[in-house]
Amino acid sequence: MRTTVFLSLIYSLAGVCLAQGNFSFIRHYPHPGMTGGLYSARLADGSLVMTGQFQQPVSYCNVYVAKVNRCGVVEWLYTWDFGNNWREGGRCINPLSNGNIVVSGIRAEVVSGCPCKPFIAVVSPSGNMLWAYTYYRPGWVSWSNWASMEYVFEDVGRGRIVGAGALSGYGSFDLHNGFIVATDMNGFPVWAKVYGTAQKEMFSFIDTIAGGYIACGAYEQSGGGRDAWVIRIDAQGQVIWSKRVGTASNESVFRHVECAVSPDERFIVLATTTWNATISHGGSDVLLVFLDTSGNVLDAYTYGSSANEQSYNVSFLDQQSIAIVGSTYEGGTRRAFFLMVDTQGNVIVGRKYLLPTSVAFSVIPTEFGLLMSLNGKYGSGPNEYDALLMATDSTGYVGCYLDTIMWQKLVATPYVQAVDYMVNVLDITNSLAMDVLTPVKMSPYVPDSFLCFSCVVDTPQLVRLPSGNLICQEDTVYVSLNISSQSCWVLTLDTSVIDSGWYGTLDTGVHMIELTVYCGNAQLNIGDSFYVYSSRGTVLLSDTPCPGDTVSVGAWDNIW
Repeated sequence: MRTTVFLSLIYSLAGVCLAQGNFSFIRHYPHPGMTGGLYSARLADGSLVMTGQFQQPVSYCNVYVAKVNRCGVVEWLYTWDFGNNWREGGRCINPLSNGNIVVSGIRAEVVSGCPCKPFIAVVSPSGNMLWAYTYYRPGWVSWSNWASMEYVFEDVGRGRIVGAGALSGYGSFDLHNGFIVATDMNGFPVWAKVYGTAQKEMFSFIDTIAGGYIACGAYEQSGGGRDAWVIRIDAQGQVIWSKRVGTASNESVFRHVECAVSPDERFIVLATTTWNATISHGGSDVLLVFLDTSGNVLDAYTYGSSANEQSYNVSFLDQQSIAIVGSTYEGGTRRAFFLMVDTQGNVIVGRKYLLPTSVAFSVIPTEFGLLMSLNGKYGSGPNEYDALLMATDSTGYVGCYLDTIMWQKLVATPYVQAVDYMVNVLDITNSLAMDVLTPVKMSPYVPDSFLCFSCVVDTPQLVRLPSGNLICQEDTVYVSLNISSQSCWVLTLDTSVIDSGWYGTLDTGVHMIELTVYCGNAQLNIGDSFYVYSSRGTVLLSDTPCPGDTVSVGAWDNIW
């Protein structure tokens, strides 16, 4: 006999959350020199990962990767020392379709300056580094060698990991240039190419678009002056078109020009910073440019105030809304901001966060709203930047450290041009050097504390069906959880963390389900245990018979 067992955990909310009825928090990870979260991403199981730079007691740094649950509580945090007392830091992190995590960044050979090497590494869901390589040109002999891997992601359709950044030094065109490497899922290059001129170029973002990729970054003339740079290439790295985007004045903070492809791939948005007084509201402003898929300007807008604003990241929250994050200077203090606009450039909402000397680096949608990664300066020393993680509602609202920004929008379309920018392409696939890294893994203690937390802890109801304690080894066990996204919770089966919707068969013996619901320091635990049987011989009809059991219909059987 085969039965299906349903374990149902039902959680009803009797109250509402403080943050406009939505779950929200700001969580602070106060380790001196833990510069993050430079980037964060959401995994398929609803948990989050972030990366950055972790200052060591001596004058060098390690890459760190942290996994946190939906409420920002650290599940694990590991740093990796790649050796030789280099200064290493993570720049980007993204999930892979096989459940692993890819991270990229930079290794600087000396305390300040270069030579520097870009790296890509893959980490397992439990935090073990599976492989790590640097990719660079040979002949690194001077401080003029500079390289970084600013962005990395998986091209699922082609089974590749693709990274983009900058490469300079021996074999480049001059100064430093855009660099893209496409590898297989084990990190071995499929192709690697350098794009640029005798000026300075670099990539800070790359994503797929039909038939290939869109990459963007910055251009800087040797005599000064900057523009954003957008390039479209095919799947083999050949240039389809290349554009410089900007005005007659400086555009771009050199490492912080990002773009995003609309979900339907009809257009591209590019976010950068402009110092053009004609289209700014005083100081620098956010510049948002809409491009068609041939790189032509459709519309352009600036957003800002009399203070200085700088854009760090742009992303689509859905087909109709675009998020931009970065920093604004208020009374000499840098404040993180969040700006949401529609596809016509109209402001939906603007927020600034009154955190000390803070910058927002990325924003991603979640089931409860939005998640932002930030850092803030919490000390007087040069390494007193701490990681922050912020969960907000879908409009960027959080229960504390918040103010609404009343920025002006200005139509900048007539002043912004996208001009053809012919670049050289250097195929370095066959001459690419790789270092196989064998990092030392460390698990440092990192305290964390919440600056505010808006949620509700109420009494959950745990229901298990059937209500008896007789489950057969052959039965499929289902675990489901009905709980508001406003809640923080962890669900475990025995020693494994599971998500709602878990199912499978279990070994014989006692098993334990545990639900922990918490908000800040308030916590509620509910547990339930059950026993899984194999064949037991003769059982009563009122019991649950397992395959191989003999069913006894009642007391008369004992007489015969």
